[in-house]
Amino acid sequence: MILSRPISLFRRCILSLRIAARLSGFAIGALIVMTMLPARDLGAEPRFPDQRVLLINSYHPQYSWTAELVAGVRTGMEELIPPEHLYIEFMDGRRFVDDPVYQERLVRLLRHKYRVYEPDVIISSDDYAFHFLLRNRDALFPGTPVVFCGVNVFDSALLAGRSGFTGILEGMDIAGNVDLIQKLQPNTRRLVLLSDRTTFGKRMAAEARRIRDAREARRVSGKSGPAAGAGEIPTIEIWDDFTLQELQDRAAAATADTVFLMLAIHKDRNGDYFSFDEHLPELAERSPVPIYGMWGALLIGNGVVGGMMNDPRQHGGAAAQMAGEILGGADPDDLPIVPKAEYRPHFDYRLLRKFHIPERRLPADSTVYHRPESFYAQYRLIVNSTIAVILTLMIIIALLFMNVRIRKQAELDLKKANANLEDRVSERTADLHHANHELTKKNRALLELSRQKNQLVGMAAHDLRNPLGVIRGYGEFILKDGENLSENQRTFLKRIHDSSDFMLTLVEDLLDFSRVTAGVLDLHKVEVTLPDLLSSIASLNRILAEKKNIQIEERYAPDLPRILVDPGKLEQVINNLISNAVKYSEPDTGIQISADRREDVVRIAVRDQGQGIPEAELGTLFEPFVRASVQGTAGEKSTGLGLAIVKNIVEGHGGRIEVESAVNQGSQFTVTLPV
Repeated sequence: MILSRPISLFRRCILSLRIAARLSGFAIGALIVMTMLPARDLGAEPRFPDQRVLLINSYHPQYSWTAELVAGVRTGMEELIPPEHLYIEFMDGRRFVDDPVYQERLVRLLRHKYRVYEPDVIISSDDYAFHFLLRNRDALFPGTPVVFCGVNVFDSALLAGRSGFTGILEGMDIAGNVDLIQKLQPNTRRLVLLSDRTTFGKRMAAEARRIRDAREARRVSGKSGPAAGAGEIPTIEIWDDFTLQELQDRAAAATADTVFLMLAIHKDRNGDYFSFDEHLPELAERSPVPIYGMWGALLIGNGVVGGMMNDPRQHGGAAAQMAGEILGGADPDDLPIVPKAEYRPHFDYRLLRKFHIPERRLPADSTVYHRPESFYAQYRLIVNSTIAVILTLMIIIALLFMNVRIRKQAELDLKKANANLEDRVSERTADLHHANHELTKKNRALLELSRQKNQLVGMAAHDLRNPLGVIRGYGEFILKDGENLSENQRTFLKRIHDSSDFMLTLVEDLLDFSRVTAGVLDLHKVEVTLPDLLSSIASLNRILAEKKNIQIEERYAPDLPRILVDPGKLEQVINNLISNAVKYSEPDTGIQISADRREDVVRIAVRDQGQGIPEAELGTLFEPFVRASVQGTAGEKSTGLGLAIVKNIVEGHGGRIEVESAVNQGSQFTVTLPV
């Protein structure tokens, strides 16, 4: 009975929400959709936290195209690598194009910067950086994969005999823009393509001449005519030899049947830099006819009507995605080169109106910028938000009214329930107090038994150590000097010696474990030079390893700092890991000891080529008295306490120990200590 009324009210609320949603239209719908969108997990770990990517840009960071492309690469790399592992270089190739001294110094600079922080993948943007890497990749970054993007003029012969290069060609849509101009301005009789005589400009001008000559040949042969709805373009000119002033003067004198198409201008005949942000608006202001172009981020808003343009942000994101495939293990030589970026029609509404170009001629998928908006379009968010707020307040008022009625009934039911509950709570409180008192007494007794156990184990182990040492010593002495012993006697003595040696090891481990578990881990920390300490420990263990003809290799990073540790305890940890590696490795294999630094910690790793540990046993490997199912390759025994002691010593230093292992593939134990 109590639940039936809220259910009925809930159904009324649902009905009210449906009515409100119909009244509010898409405003409420938009709010609901926004609340349902999944939030990005800002704390997500990158897929490749240890990998580094170097982005080499052809131009400078203030260059609009470069800024947008870098933004696309950053976005594409967000889930792949940490932000600080994306290294970005700007070659300033527009202002220093065809400068061999500058390029030689760039080589020296990059060699110096990345001799330590070597990238795992290189992304190059635009032609200048691409050709720079073709010449210098093998000397600067030998074997490092390269993903290129933004390359406008590409010859597959450039990659003949080279490996590790793939990418996305930006290409050029000169032909597409010529067709677009014919469609939009059918009365055009003269199309002027603007370029320069830099190395890059020559490549683009050569491609433009090829397209011009091919169109002229088809026109003369009569095999193809202009596209439907377009007029014929009888002449295509290429301007690439001028000063900036000459370019403005020649453009200002253009006749009404002329249209300009911007290819790329870096410098004029005098070597003066051409800025798309500074000089292009001046050129467009003086030109009485439209200027079209292909590079959206540079041209829209700087006086260009529009054209078939590509998106540098999308281009950079696609290159980052390809680099991510290589970071994930893909072979760059297996990734096909994407032949061309996507070029779509983009236009500036203000210039369409200025040059009387009707919008009905634009392609259906055109994007038009700076179009005037209606009042509702300008203030859509405010209008929709106001409607949504009013409807939401009405719903809240209705729900509050229903809530008051429900609450009054609930208060009456609660008073009755409280009266019964107080009686039951009083009874249970008395029982709980008594049980808690008994639990406290038993816990104290348990702690005392644990203390006595640790004390007993320590005393027993201490008293057993000396006689066991004597037994082992006498057994070893008799085995060495007993020339007249029979074979059976030597066998018995060998068993006595091995058993006493194992018992002595067990006693030592028991003593160490009893101290650790009793909380008596007395650390005497001093600053040590880690390579010196590890080399000393490795030298002592080579005697044990040589019995199995096992080689111990040492690899220490050059930037290891001095760390504050207890040298004796750390030596006990590393000795245990190396002796275990020797114990479970086959003869004629190797053990590697390495150390490096990762941010504010150092990592010490001991890796063997032994039998490995089954995955099911890894979770309990550091628990006391737990022995792995694998046996020593020479019959060595294990006490089951060594790794438990190691774990407590490492954690006592504020560090941690981890293991990676697979059957028949060896094991690696890694100790991480704070700097």
